[in-house]
Amino acid sequence: MGGICDDSRRARGNELRGLAEFTFLGITTYDMIIIPPPGLFATEARYVLEPVPFAVKAFAPGSLFAGKVHALHRAKGRDWYDFVFFVSRGVPLDVRHLEARLCKSGHWTGGTLDVAGVQGMIGDAIENVDLEAAKEEVRRFLVDPRAIDVWSKEFFRDVAERLRIA
Repeated sequence: MGGICDDSRRARGNELRGLAEFTFLGITTYDMIIIPPPGLFATEARYVLEPVPFAVKAFAPGSLFAGKVHALHRAKGRDWYDFVFFVSRGVPLDVRHLEARLCKSGHWTGGTLDVAGVQGMIGDAIENVDLEAAKEEVRRFLVDPRAIDVWSKEFFRDVAERLRIA
């Protein structure tokens, strides 16, 4: 009965990970490359106007959000900050791409991931997060560190209740 998890597990051993450096007009960026990426993601064309106009094919916001939700088990402050960012902007979570990511990493063993499964997974991550470590990890990136003073398990539960699923 092959499903998303069957396909993702089969592909897991063939992935290549690495840090890629991109330089364009004297601007250098670095990005983590995973080939092949987990499946079932959506993309969109984004246009950069400066310094020279060009198009970039990028993950759609819901698929990016799925990557952040998948990362919540790591308990990095940046992932929790981004979780709040996506929810606050009403970005619907691409649950099919999340399921593909979870299957590929071995965090989901089968069946269709539904709203209850997503909420349960996020609830478990909230209960297990070391909030002080997460705050400390993200603090150095913030212009105003008071932005995370409100962080608590109750705060993240409230944010999770506002989650929209695509």
